[in-house]
Amino acid sequence: MVKMMSSRDIFQRMSAVQYRMEKGLQYLQYVNGRAVNNEDDLCKSFVTWWDRIFPDRKFDLIHIPNEGKRSAIYGKRLKDMGLRAGSPDYAVFNKGQFIGWIEVKFGKNDLSLDQKLFCQYCKNNGIRYAKVYTFKEFTDTLQAWGIYDPNRDKVPIFKSLNGCQISRAEAEKLFKKPGLNINNGSAEPSPAQKALPPLKDTKDA
Repeated sequence: MVKMMSSRDIFQRMSAVQYRMEKGLQYLQYVNGRAVNNEDDLCKSFVTWWDRIFPDRKFDLIHIPNEGKRSAIYGKRLKDMGLRAGSPDYAVFNKGQFIGWIEVKFGKNDLSLDQKLFCQYCKNNGIRYAKVYTFKEFTDTLQAWGIYDPNRDKVPIFKSLNGCQISRAEAEKLFKKPGLNINNGSAEPSPAQKALPPLKDTKDA
């Protein structure tokens, strides 16, 4: 005989599901019209943007595949071949000249012990190193390193978005859930971005 769930049980289960959904959206970002809610997607947005901004300089941004689960045998094989624990996600170059390292984090994630050791190694040797959590931090880092100029390096497809995240109000409207902890603390447009004309509907373009 199937036991019927009480209204209280149903409410508790629905509340638990809602809590998990809200927690999953806690660090949601919106980059160039797409929702980003994990580190992998954030990295993909970096590379997609880079390849469109610098189509002839794809070799100037190189990902170091240092994450993921591997068997002990394969892991040892990679280490024997030179894979170093703590290596950052990206090596950044400027027309072939090495510039620095970028480590990508998402949400509340922070550097591991090996990553902290690598970061300290860079500081001790005067090597540029940046830890970024958002698309804007990524582009700001490239701008600070003299690689990216928002007034010069643009592609028409992004128009005036050019990397800005949407506002909290827009995100709440999109997901119909007020009070979400949208990670837009660093979404303030730069002076150059503020000077751009308002975004027009693509239908009118």
